[in-house]
Amino acid sequence: MRKRRNYTPQEYIQIGMAFFLIGLFVSTVADGRLIGAFFASLIPDQSVKDAIQGAAAGFSIPISCVSIYFNLRGLIMLRSR
Repeated sequence: MRKRRNYTPQEYIQIGMAFFLIGLFVSTVADGRLIGAFFASLIPDQSVKDAIQGAAAGFSIPISCVSIYFNLRGLIMLRSR
């Protein structure tokens, strides 16, 4: 059985920021804004666009929650040192 790796507070914050950027990207795809509008213009079929935007809308809030969790965990670890 593998030993679990202990992350440093800075690594938790970096993971949180990565999830934040993923959540931001997913949110723009779901709303059809900015880069999401660009990707939507590349897909000719409207039903595929709707499916992608629906899936992205369903994942944007959980990804944001994970981002907040990792950022707060890293900040709490920094504060408790």
